[in-house]
Amino acid sequence: MSPLGEVPITPAGAHVTADPISQHDRPAASLCAALTAGDLDLADRCLQQTDGSLPTAALRPAAELHMYRRRWSEAVRLFDLMDGRDQSTQMKRCLAANMAEMQEHRPQLCQTLADAPCTGSYRIIAGAAGQPTILDCSDPQKPLILSPGGDPRAAVGKTFQKLAPTFAEGGAIAVCGMTDGYLVGVLAHNPPQLFMDQQQTVYVIEPDAHLALICLMIHDYTGPNGPIVQDRFRWFLGPQWTQSLDDELFRDFAQLLPDVLVSQPAADPAIGPRVTEVVQKLNQHLNQLAASNQAYYAAKPTEQLLAVMADHPPRQPRVLLITSRFTTVLQYATRDAAEAFKRVGWDTQIIIEPSPRHRTTSTVMRHAIDRFKPDLVVQLDHLRSEAPGIVPDQLPVICWIQDHLPNLTTPEAGASVGKRDFVLSFAGPMFIDAYHYPARQIIDMPMMLAAPVARPVSWASDGDDLVYVSNVSQQPSKIADQLCESVGDGARPLVREVCDQIMQIYAAGRSVDTVWQIRDLLQHAFRRRVGRSLDVHARNRLADHISVQLNIALYRQQGLCWIAQAADELGATLAVYGRGWEDHPDFGRFARGVVTHGPDLQELTRRTKINLNLEPYTCYSHHRMLDALVAGGFVLVREHRSNQLLQDVSRFLAEHADASVATAAQALEAIDPQHMAELKRLLADGADLTYDDKADVVKHVRACERAGVLVPGAEAMPHLDEVSFADAATCRRRIERFLADPDARSRISARQREAVEQRLTFPVGMKRVVDRIRELIAAENDGQA
Repeated sequence: MSPLGEVPITPAGAHVTADPISQHDRPAASLCAALTAGDLDLADRCLQQTDGSLPTAALRPAAELHMYRRRWSEAVRLFDLMDGRDQSTQMKRCLAANMAEMQEHRPQLCQTLADAPCTGSYRIIAGAAGQPTILDCSDPQKPLILSPGGDPRAAVGKTFQKLAPTFAEGGAIAVCGMTDGYLVGVLAHNPPQLFMDQQQTVYVIEPDAHLALICLMIHDYTGPNGPIVQDRFRWFLGPQWTQSLDDELFRDFAQLLPDVLVSQPAADPAIGPRVTEVVQKLNQHLNQLAASNQAYYAAKPTEQLLAVMADHPPRQPRVLLITSRFTTVLQYATRDAAEAFKRVGWDTQIIIEPSPRHRTTSTVMRHAIDRFKPDLVVQLDHLRSEAPGIVPDQLPVICWIQDHLPNLTTPEAGASVGKRDFVLSFAGPMFIDAYHYPARQIIDMPMMLAAPVARPVSWASDGDDLVYVSNVSQQPSKIADQLCESVGDGARPLVREVCDQIMQIYAAGRSVDTVWQIRDLLQHAFRRRVGRSLDVHARNRLADHISVQLNIALYRQQGLCWIAQAADELGATLAVYGRGWEDHPDFGRFARGVVTHGPDLQELTRRTKINLNLEPYTCYSHHRMLDALVAGGFVLVREHRSNQLLQDVSRFLAEHADASVATAAQALEAIDPQHMAELKRLLADGADLTYDDKADVVKHVRACERAGVLVPGAEAMPHLDEVSFADAATCRRRIERFLADPDARSRISARQREAVEQRLTFPVGMKRVVDRIRELIAAENDGQA
């Protein structure tokens, strides 16, 4: 080992002899003399007299003066003016840069480091491969190199291999002891790739703040990718680190607790046990909260709950909404639901991760329940049973199902639904029949509703001719590859075959309209492969996965291709908003970046002449269509069979059956024989529009009527046939017509907006749900349920 020696930050006359200062430059000469004498006050006065103009030989002592005075940024500026900095000077420059960034982003930590007493027991030496490391000389008889074998990179490489599973899961890591600082730097510059923008939390713990200061001399931790700026790095330095950790974890409950404790070589062996003690203390607090919440709601009379859910409550009712920032749609739907509850008189609170490093932990939810005392809990796509013991049994919970996810589509999920669990769904019959959800707990609800909007009195549609908003921008072939990788080895060939078949259908100019078609493709492919039928639940899960990931992208992008072709032919402007479109080979030229959900999107929608809805399902239950209309926009729609057929079935039932007819079998028994042929045709045509394996379109239509999506005997959406297109030719004709007729756009959108605001907005939907829940709880209380 070749020692580099200590790197003291002390003024020394030797620093000014290599390049003598002219005696005519008296302020600079006086500065060096004052520093040599250790008179920092005099040195500061001399520095002020230089007017910022220093000879080369005075740069280093002046920089050191700034470091002593904790003017770290000024020190860096002077170090950077020096040519040919030696290793000692470079280390001081590194320390100053790190401390300058600490001072800006972590001022308390900067103070702790600057105040750290110098033990004099550490030396910086060259490691096995020449990179600097640290020698601990606290025991002069047995000096210890803080990297095993004196090779920092090899030591960090071994640690990284052990941490691989934690990286994959995104679990938090506690680095117990900084040693020579290499692991902290490598963790900062090599973050794991997690879902969306999730970040892994790293706790850096070092009781010896002076050792941490030495690490700042040999590592540049600055910049956006360094551990100083990155908020996901949580620093606990100095002898009070345990109290600091305790304070932070009890102040910020959304932090992930350390999953893995990385005990660094030669670190204080007490760090790990103390971290465990703090975590155990937090868990004890969590258990106390759980018991307190359970006791509070167990003692709360049902009559009080019914009273606050009534039209004229004795106090303002409270609803707690739980969502996640790591979603593309659900977080916005949750905010819209919260705004709707406010509009119908409720006090609201939303639980959502405040940053990418945070998570919605059980502690967060229990604390929110303890402090807010909600009368109702709402979460989208998640049941109470998925986080057992967190929400008290007596507290009503709404699960609004917007996606048919694996956590929801099992008999076990259905069996977990209790009397105070209320499930909102646009496919209630499927969840009842296929997954055994209690029918009493299902409340029919549109897939999506229109967000509340503060619309201006008037506006001008003077923006782009055509606008499409979607985040489904990836090329379908790449989506198919990812789908195949996401399933097990046994299912991969089957999924690959079906994905290829679907892409071939679109390549031939046709499309896949429903999930039932994907189910059939899977079943036929499986029979060809193994000679028997695929398990129904496995088939449905795979079909839903392929539909949501691949088919929606193909269907939307096929429609967008027709739009782009028409825009080119007509000389119209097309703008496509959303993540990733700039990289799409066909649509990159139309990409306009991301538009923020809320007022920005609403303003864009109003200014656009023609907004686009290209979805492979019913347009009048999709939030983009509903939001666009309520915001004040005009929408052109890709035609889907369900748009008209569901209305036809509803109209037929209104004309030929009474309200008691709830199933296809009942309709076949009740309908007059002269209308039987028409009924059978409607049942056959609509079979694949349902989500239920029993394919009962009457059940589906009745659920849509209860949800307000369909109006018995009336049209679901005025003028829908006028604004729909089925192929490239009709697409061009619709665009050409409506670009030339702004009055027709205004008239049609006004009629459609009125229909949406009567039945399909969040405030209307939330009020209907609360009334139904109150009715069910009252029946439960009366012994009727």
